[in-house]
Amino acid sequence: MTNEQKNQVAAMNASGMSIDEIVLDTGLGKQEVADFVAERNVKRKTISEQTKQAVVEWYQSGHTEKMCAKKFGISPASAHRIIAAAKEKEPTSAEAETSSKGNYTNYNDTTKSAESQALESAKAKLLAIYETLTPEECRAWELGEVYAEVVRGCGE
Repeated sequence: MTNEQKNQVAAMNASGMSIDEIVLDTGLGKQEVADFVAERNVKRKTISEQTKQAVVEWYQSGHTEKMCAKKFGISPASAHRIIAAAKEKEPTSAEAETSSKGNYTNYNDTTKSAESQALESAKAKLLAIYETLTPEECRAWELGEVYAEVVRGCGE
């Protein structure tokens, strides 16, 4: 499997596609895809609930996702996933307002625009690609992000 195919399979797997769906879309062998997905999942470090909570608290205290990743020794992709999951669990402002008025009707408008869904899909694919990178490639990726921030800052 080429690196491009690995990135594609990783992105598809991260987006929730089954191995059978990935095989149909890519034309790769089922065993090859299953082995790659299994190996990729073994490489991922299990993060304790206590660490996840600490990451969220650190982020909520004003730190960036990158700072959280460095502090807790996890990948930026993992920090992003933890923070995104915590945001999904938070009640919407409408839910909080409704419950504070004593009305027990839950309001949760989870409808997302097509643009929002496309952005979430693109983020998932980029995170899946990042997870397959070597440590040297990760450093290059992060250097590129820093460079982009500097360029954006100069343009203001």
